[in-house]
Amino acid sequence: MERLTLIFILNCISLVFPHTSYPHQIRGEVTPLMNQMEAVISLIEANKIGLAFKEVREMLRDSHYKDETRLEEGLGTAASQIDKRFKTDIQSALGASLAKRDSDMLKKTLQKLGALLMLEKFNSLEAKSHSIDSDARKSIFWSGRNYFSLVLEPALEKSDPAEEMRMDRLLDRMLYRLEDRKWEEFRTAKIELIGRIEKYFSFSLPSSLLEDSTNSTN
Repeated sequence: MERLTLIFILNCISLVFPHTSYPHQIRGEVTPLMNQMEAVISLIEANKIGLAFKEVREMLRDSHYKDETRLEEGLGTAASQIDKRFKTDIQSALGASLAKRDSDMLKKTLQKLGALLMLEKFNSLEAKSHSIDSDARKSIFWSGRNYFSLVLEPALEKSDPAEEMRMDRLLDRMLYRLEDRKWEEFRTAKIELIGRIEKYFSFSLPSSLLEDSTNSTN
């Protein structure tokens, strides 16, 4: 019953922070994890701190089936994989924010995780650039960009619309360069995006994200 009540409240929050308010349309797959991260940040912004912490604890326990054959990763699995890949400390930061009941730390940690999940998709896209077709490239791109729209963009929209527009245009530029298969220009725009995210959100991202992924395997 408590879980159903929480889901109802999260749905109400989504009405206050609708996807359609973003400057571009959400495209492709929106995973349960994306929706949950967005909802927790929205709860914090709405000063529903207790509910935000409750939801995160559930997210750390839950696994979500997308269909009968595939398992959707939950927050704990995603954080663990990102920490292993980039040598970050997302898991410990999540634990510390819960232990301290520090909502600002929790929000920033989720935003950093959202940025890393987005950039992981972009690096994967570069690594697979010569082995997949145009539709597959666009699908991977939007699976990354949706993290920006749901987890990062609401804060920009609220406090710095001009910077939001600059980052959104960078992402548009990356999409156009992807379509033209101009990977050096794609990576240049990605590096600029990383710098702007670091500056606005005041956190550091791994230097490995700046490396050329076009010759990597993934």
